[in-house]
Amino acid sequence: MTNDISDWELNDDYYSNDNSSTLSFEDFVNNDSTKKVHTSTDCSTLSQTAKDIELVKTSTVNGMSIDSISQEFSLDKTYIRDILITIQAYPEDDNLAIARLLVMG
Repeated sequence: MTNDISDWELNDDYYSNDNSSTLSFEDFVNNDSTKKVHTSTDCSTLSQTAKDIELVKTSTVNGMSIDSISQEFSLDKTYIRDILITIQAYPEDDNLAIARLLVMG
């Protein structure tokens, strides 16, 4: 091991610099972050996702696999899997609530 102190955390000069500005909580708060505007794109994405959820539900009840649903309706297999997992995790929710969960991530 060497005695070379090149790590900034161990360097006294890093901590001895006097910063005249101090940060407060208000420096990190963005006033615009609380104002969420719902756009028509958000609504159309939710409604399309809700339609996809109904399509996947109906198809799986009819015995279709993820592969066949993906091929027939041109949906991504991961997207279908995410829909099925969310439906299984929240069976009491309606399609729009599940769509919100999927769109929000």
